[in-house]
Amino acid sequence: MTPALKANLRRKNRLMHRGRVEEAGALAKHIGKDISVRNKTYLSRINGKTGVKDVWTDVRKLTGRKQ
Repeated sequence: MTPALKANLRRKNRLMHRGRVEEAGALAKHIGKDISVRNKTYLSRINGKTGVKDVWTDVRKLTGRKQ
């Protein structure tokens, strides 16, 4: 997670607490796109044909889930 993404999440939180829901919603869509692009580029480096175990290890790293 990049510092810019964290800053946007904090900004969205502030907007929600202040009742500016429309702006926070727009920012949430932008944050979602940023996260999906980042995940896509991270997972595109993985070669699925060499080993499925390695692919799932990297997916777990990305999602933060345990086996």
